[in-house]
Amino acid sequence: MRVLHIGLACAFGGAETFLATLVREQRKVGIEADVFFTTDLGASSQFRDLCEIGFADKELLAERLLRGRYDIIHLSNHAVPWTARSIRLIRCDVPIVVTYHSLGRYESKLSADAVVAVSKAVAQHIEAQCDKAIRVIYNGVDTELFCPGTAEQPCERPIMAWVGRSNDVRKDIAGLFAVATSSVGDKFRISVVDGSPPGQECNPCWLPADAIVEFRKPSWEMPDFYRRVASSRGFLLSTSRSEAHPVNILEAQACGCPVVAPAVGGIPETVEHLATGFVYDPRGGLNAVMEAVEWLYSGDNYEKAADAAVRRVRSHFSSERMCREYLDLYSELVAKRRPRFARKLFHIMIRPSLPLVRTAVLTYQRSKG
Repeated sequence: MRVLHIGLACAFGGAETFLATLVREQRKVGIEADVFFTTDLGASSQFRDLCEIGFADKELLAERLLRGRYDIIHLSNHAVPWTARSIRLIRCDVPIVVTYHSLGRYESKLSADAVVAVSKAVAQHIEAQCDKAIRVIYNGVDTELFCPGTAEQPCERPIMAWVGRSNDVRKDIAGLFAVATSSVGDKFRISVVDGSPPGQECNPCWLPADAIVEFRKPSWEMPDFYRRVASSRGFLLSTSRSEAHPVNILEAQACGCPVVAPAVGGIPETVEHLATGFVYDPRGGLNAVMEAVEWLYSGDNYEKAADAAVRRVRSHFSSERMCREYLDLYSELVAKRRPRFARKLFHIMIRPSLPLVRTAVLTYQRSKG
């Protein structure tokens, strides 16, 4: 089976991490999975030696679709607006899957054969606008990579970690600034991994002088980062205003790192309150975070939460489970659709003229650029 995954920009975000994990698992079971983005914001290294990767500023999507002869086209919801026209023209009878990674609007520009939500919260958010049954497939993490262990550079002081893109207002890094400069923050070493594009990063001046801020940390370095947090008896703090099913929270829990996060979007489905971490009421502001930290470090709550977090990710959010559920979906769609004569005729007529079309389009793009 050949699958083309299409995203927006190849950035340091949860959707791209999800995609790299899914492609890796699909390749393990024999699925020929490729990826395609509008442009590279520096994160394409996570797909290196993994699959074929294409970018719209270097190759026409129409050309890739014709050349690849894919059995499934799998898009993120963010990619629908810029791909709809090309897919409608080229796809013919190829089934389309759209996965919704955010609590945004439902994209109606493209008629999908299957709609997937990464959490029940996302499904509920779009169900009124969607005319199809929505399947919930939770994100997964590779529990062989993200697992408890000894950090390469342990920290003597407990770490309060924050991972996300500071340029995204929904992540609300201002909330971290408030916590870091409060009496709660005084007890911890602040460590930030900012995935924002170059020139849009957070300003470290709002953090304590000893805070550690890293930008666009490669995905393969994240397991040791979370192990370092867990080894210090620290935790991951989320201050997000909106989340679908955050991959960073799954990765942290898989490494035995408890999580303190707000009750927004799919977070209550990801963090089990008073079991794998603390889900606080965001309306409570700093006081709610203080209550969460007090609970986490009372008695043996920390050790229990760390152990429970690892078990929950392995049982509910593994990458193997995610891959299996998507494979089941793909198989259902392929079984329902059989190639028609129109598709074969289309390839016979259009494919020979593709180099001329490509040259014309690229020439036009250069003249506008």
